[in-house]
Amino acid sequence: MASPSVEQILLTEGPCLTSRLCAILEAGGLSSSAARQRVSRAPAKVKRLDGLVFPHRVRFAYHESQFNSEGYWNGLLNCLSESNTAYMPAIKAVEARGGIVPQSHFGIICGAPLKQKKHLSPETIIERLTNVRLLKKTHVEGIGDCISLGDKIGGDEASEDLLRARLLAEKILLNAVKEWAKNLGLASYNKIEVRDEQPDNPRVGTFSWDLTGPSYLQPMRRTNKQGKIQPGFLVCDVALTGGVPHEVIVNSFIKKISTLQRLNLSTPILPILITDGYDREAFSAGRSHGIVMGTVKSLFGHDVARGLDILLRVLTSAAATAAQSPEAITEIFSKLSTIEGAAGNLRGPLFEMIVGFCVKRVEGGSIEIGDRVTNPSNGAKAEIDVRLTRENKQFHCYECKGYHAGNRVNLAEVEKWAKEKVPAIYGYMKSHGTFKDYKASFNFWTTSSFNDDAAEFLVNYAKRTKKYSIGFKDGKAVRQYAAEASSKSIIEILDQHYLAEPLTKIIIKHNPSNKIPSVEQQSPASALIEEVDFEDEL
Repeated sequence: MASPSVEQILLTEGPCLTSRLCAILEAGGLSSSAARQRVSRAPAKVKRLDGLVFPHRVRFAYHESQFNSEGYWNGLLNCLSESNTAYMPAIKAVEARGGIVPQSHFGIICGAPLKQKKHLSPETIIERLTNVRLLKKTHVEGIGDCISLGDKIGGDEASEDLLRARLLAEKILLNAVKEWAKNLGLASYNKIEVRDEQPDNPRVGTFSWDLTGPSYLQPMRRTNKQGKIQPGFLVCDVALTGGVPHEVIVNSFIKKISTLQRLNLSTPILPILITDGYDREAFSAGRSHGIVMGTVKSLFGHDVARGLDILLRVLTSAAATAAQSPEAITEIFSKLSTIEGAAGNLRGPLFEMIVGFCVKRVEGGSIEIGDRVTNPSNGAKAEIDVRLTRENKQFHCYECKGYHAGNRVNLAEVEKWAKEKVPAIYGYMKSHGTFKDYKASFNFWTTSSFNDDAAEFLVNYAKRTKKYSIGFKDGKAVRQYAAEASSKSIIEILDQHYLAEPLTKIIIKHNPSNKIPSVEQQSPASALIEEVDFEDEL
């Protein structure tokens, strides 16, 4: 009986690796040498995938009629899963995080070393997987260059809202980990590095991490030949995925730790992984490799865990939450405000929800939060913080700056809004069938105040603009408007987390009468007082 042709095998078996083709031909009676020759001399309709290299020069083969079919993509993914390469773990790591990650974080999550013999680097993995459309590069406004799954394997479902929510939640978590490590003395107080806080990701050994710090704890430190104490290192990765345990996240972290151990580094490593939770097998696997398997709840308590969980869910559906459950905003602040720096990170995105709630309650209509639009006439892109549309054909856009009262909006901010964002949004609106005949208004709201030149610019801008109306509100005006929404919780949030003056220590000097200055006198220009941060006094 004659051996099947390569074409017949592919049409029957589906796309596969050339090593699989050879194995089938050998089972049909050919020698290994003859099988390799038949595969290498296959007719033109048998294609080999360019750009993706498997071990031992093996290639992915398919019939030209199968290209881009469901069988083609399933076959390629199956081959990647069965082969011992870094490709599939990298794809799964992106998938586990909602299908999209910042490109700068890819080197942390993929499990591959930055530069090490016999290992693919993160840059090489990105290049090869984007060449074959398993991954793709994209740009997300406000975040930058990102890597997402290819459209054929779920990339079209990747949520930018989920990405923004996850990054904010993880940023707050990493700040909590940083304070925790400092307070316990697990790492040197001022030497802890966190991703996104410097140009390059924190690095220990041949890998990037979310957080690192030198540790001089007794089990971690070593003395070199010169008698100098050398530290070990704390390394930590975090992953918040909405409470869904992902074995692949644990496996990627284990791979990083195992690879470091095989290098026989003399530097001790204390590895910590923090997620929403683990299934039993993943937890046991991490523990067996000496990893501290932490959860948000186990390290920081129920309130912080619940606060981050609510934050993820709320920001992923911000408009619906703002319209129906403003209490969630209160709960987020109350449960997370104890974390160093959390309030500052939360003010911006949660102020958008506060504005969305207020304008819907007062004006009626429907709201969208974080709507991203493109002006088709010139390709200019813009994000609308809050958009309110009303049945009487009115289109209202709100630029939201959720600052602390001590900050001020400057001229550059309002000029950029007026000269870049407003025209882009207006161009989108006029090209959109639904909004073409709507009257438009653009509003700049802040919880702080405006510099004089910024306020003057907005006043003049409103006077000379005829195509649409312009409005702006400072913190006092925002609070007055919020009072019309009749929500006690919203007013309390504004008063406590936005409008309250920064905590300062007042020192009386040059005051012969020893009288306490009035509130009106207590200004930076007053000769009677000096504002000193408590931290500066320590």
